[in-house]
Amino acid sequence: GGGALALNRRRKPGTASAKSQAVSAKQQFEQSRQQAGAAITDARTAFQDAEEKGSYDKVSYPAGEVATLAEQQNAAQSSFNGALQRYAAVEEAFKGRDNASTEEYQQGSETYSQVIALVEQARGQLEPVAARRAELDQINAAAQPAVSAAKQAAQELGQQAAALGEFQNPAAVTREVDAQIARAQQLLNDRQGAEATTAAQEATAGLAALGALLGRFTGTRERISVGRGSAERVAVQGFRTEAGLAAYDQAETALKQAAVLLESQGSQAAAPLLEQAETLAAEGEGRGGGMPALLRENEARISSVEQSGQQTPALIAQGHSAFDQVDEYAPSTWTDIRGNGSEAESAAGRAKALVERARARNTMEEQDIYGAKLDLDAAEQELGRSRTLIETIITRLKDLETSQANARKELEMAQADIERGWQYIRSNDADIGADAETALRRAEELLRAASAEAGQPKPNWITVVKQAQESNKLADDALAQAQGESVAMDKLREQLTHARELAQAEVQRLLQFVQLHQDDLSPATLAGVQRVQQQAQQAQQAAGSAETALEAARVKALRAAQERYAALTDTAEDVYQQAYNEFQGVEKIRGQVTSESQRATLAIQQAERSMQTYSAYIPRNSEGIQLLERAHALMKAVGTVRSEADVPRALENLREATRNAESADALFRSYANTPTMGGGGYGRGGGAGDLIGGLVIGSMLGGG
Repeated sequence: GGGALALNRRRKPGTASAKSQAVSAKQQFEQSRQQAGAAITDARTAFQDAEEKGSYDKVSYPAGEVATLAEQQNAAQSSFNGALQRYAAVEEAFKGRDNASTEEYQQGSETYSQVIALVEQARGQLEPVAARRAELDQINAAAQPAVSAAKQAAQELGQQAAALGEFQNPAAVTREVDAQIARAQQLLNDRQGAEATTAAQEATAGLAALGALLGRFTGTRERISVGRGSAERVAVQGFRTEAGLAAYDQAETALKQAAVLLESQGSQAAAPLLEQAETLAAEGEGRGGGMPALLRENEARISSVEQSGQQTPALIAQGHSAFDQVDEYAPSTWTDIRGNGSEAESAAGRAKALVERARARNTMEEQDIYGAKLDLDAAEQELGRSRTLIETIITRLKDLETSQANARKELEMAQADIERGWQYIRSNDADIGADAETALRRAEELLRAASAEAGQPKPNWITVVKQAQESNKLADDALAQAQGESVAMDKLREQLTHARELAQAEVQRLLQFVQLHQDDLSPATLAGVQRVQQQAQQAQQAAGSAETALEAARVKALRAAQERYAALTDTAEDVYQQAYNEFQGVEKIRGQVTSESQRATLAIQQAERSMQTYSAYIPRNSEGIQLLERAHALMKAVGTVRSEADVPRALENLREATRNAESADALFRSYANTPTMGGGGYGRGGGAGDLIGGLVIGSMLGGG
């Protein structure tokens, strides 16, 4: 009896514990069931909402977007269906059962937890679908106002075009942008909101540009109208405005032609003629109503340009002094500035002559006031060119001096590194292979070559720097290979600085040469200049990156930057040589027509002097005047000679100009032996001076 009692006592606590676990498991089961049910209910609402919105996808979004949304939503729905199936399975298993085992309740709770996780997964898959629909709705909402705004702007611009009265068919003016707007509307109809917005924005930008163009039409028309009235008012003050009124007539003709082209071919075709009309209108103002103000402005400018010209000789003298010092260096290092001093003097001389001619023209007697303005413009350009030519000489001297100073440092550094390398190798010869010794021997060869060049009467310090740097690099490599690591960072930075200075000097030489002779260079050479500029930017970026690199990578980065600058130096030298050769070729070609040009110029000048001398006897309708005008036109037609193909045409024009001028001169002289015809000559009409002032010899042989 006592044993049975003891057994019963032991069982009672176990039975109570099992019951407690069962109750707890059932409570957890019910709680999990409620949570899973709530999650499903909440998710079902979201999926129903998505399904309802999805029914409008095909009529709201592009086909590609519709397919993507459907694929994503189906994947989310599949995950949700999986959760529903598991939930239904648990519900079916516990249907009508109130006293399942603890293990069964625990398994049911675990399944409900899995259901909740699947529901959350499905909701996560559905969220991007909803977000994308909202984004597409925003895009579509923005597209319609953009298209409508473009349409409204086009309508207003069409009204503006019609109000101008310049166009026979004002609607044709907006033809290009109307097509863009139609495309935007079609994209909107096709539910491609983003593309429609972009097209509408492009159309709006086109409308803005067209509006600006129409504004220029209006401004030019007003300028012509106001200018004619101003010309009439200043005429009573003694100003001769015939040339200004003629320029206004030409401007009006060009404006009408621009309007025709705008209607028929669009804004790009009309723009050049509109610009021509604006230029002619400006000339009309300068030769018409604007003459009194321009007369005063020219007077002030003449004084200013003269003062600037008076400062030029001192600068030219400084350039000559610098060139004398440059002559101490290898000729190959300063070919880019050869002749700069002489050309600077010539430019200064031309500027002075232009100022003198401007002073003569800027008088009430001569009244070529607009021509005086053009002379002053040209004089300022010539003075600027003169300064640039001299500054190029001075800059080149500084660059060569820098190369010379750097060369000595590089030679010393290379020698020190070679000695250090041999010292280390001899101390550790048993552990060092032959590669380091080979590199040091090559470094010594380069150093000897650099030293030999430095000992020349006129060393090429650029070559010295390059060879010394290469020697230095080889010695560094040998020492690093022997030692395993370590090149002093400060020395690397100094080498990089020298390489950068050398490269910058070569690039600057190239760019300055191109600036002075750009018109004489081929597209291939100009493309090479762009490559040099790109290399310069890349080298600069590499140098900047080297300073921010980790210590372990900094040596490699600094060397890479130095190599970029070395390559940049080589490229700049090659492109410069190419540009220099092309320029020399063009100069040679131009030389073929120089003598003929001088002959034609002298013949024209002689004819002009004869016309001035015998103006009292020359009839107004003299054939000689026509021949002289023709000679001027032929000279102007020569333009810039840049290739051998231009030479025959130039020579033909120059020879014909010479013949015309000589014939004109002969006619003018013949009138001196002919009795004066009843006051019909220029001497009594005051026109010979006007004509001479109006004839301007065209620019010759490239540059001005």
